[in-house]
Amino acid sequence: MVVGKRKRGNGEGTIVRRRDGRWMGQLMVGYGPDGKPRRRTVYGRTRQEVAAKLAELAAQHHKGLLPSPEAITVREWASRWLERKARKVRPKTLLLYWEELAYALPSLEDPQAKDPLGSMRLQAVQPAHIRALLDGLAERGLSVRTVKKVREKLHALFEEALSLELVARNPVAPVKVKAPAPEKTGRALEPGEADALLEALDAYPDPRMGLALHLGLALGLRRVEILGLQWEDLDIEEGVLTIRRAWVAVEGRGEISDPKTPNAYRTLPIPHSTLVRLRAYRAWWEGTFGGLGTPWVFPGTKDPSWP
Repeated sequence: MVVGKRKRGNGEGTIVRRRDGRWMGQLMVGYGPDGKPRRRTVYGRTRQEVAAKLAELAAQHHKGLLPSPEAITVREWASRWLERKARKVRPKTLLLYWEELAYALPSLEDPQAKDPLGSMRLQAVQPAHIRALLDGLAERGLSVRTVKKVREKLHALFEEALSLELVARNPVAPVKVKAPAPEKTGRALEPGEADALLEALDAYPDPRMGLALHLGLALGLRRVEILGLQWEDLDIEEGVLTIRRAWVAVEGRGEISDPKTPNAYRTLPIPHSTLVRLRAYRAWWEGTFGGLGTPWVFPGTKDPSWP
């Protein structure tokens, strides 16, 4: 409800005084697909305050920097963002993105779930909304690290919207989460400890477990790289091992994946003591799995066709 005669300065849009005493200003910023005019509305305690806000809007509009008031919700934008990421990241990484965003946008997991932020229009989100959301996650008992990850993904969502001029600013940027205390630094094994560990591995009842851990220690392999080894990756005559793939867990099941980074593709010399163990292991493997046609260096017990 407005009162009083409409007052308009030169090119500043329409400014009126509301019945509650506040001032309201509107600026037309074009037309929608239906041919109806699109307007941006601002409010203030004084006419001068509203005029200044309209002048800023007008300047942004003339420079082409004023975001389009497209009626897209945060949840819809998050879904589009995840679809784009699916073409760029590994399945396990995509799953982590989805899980982290689902803490903030539960409707990603359950369309019927109550989702205050997800149902908001993208352009309507303010830093206060993000602050309240992150505080709520902390009160639910989520770790600081998890809350930081949620903020990180929300920031990425809005940063892309900002780059595409769908929003005027990133509402996540000014909202901070206190960093967790640094984790206790690990230490390297002393030579005597490494020797004792290797001795214990040699005595392990299952030669697959023993050799797998030995390779990890001797060559610095990741667990997923060890599981992804096939015999074509090992040249026992030349004494070299090549990392070409990884075996990762995605939603409770194993899946072949590329190594973690481009630099993770590598060929490593096998130390002599490890090579001796590897040759003995190969003889055991031939007698146990040789007739099954499995390519894996460390086949599974229940299903040797997978590691």
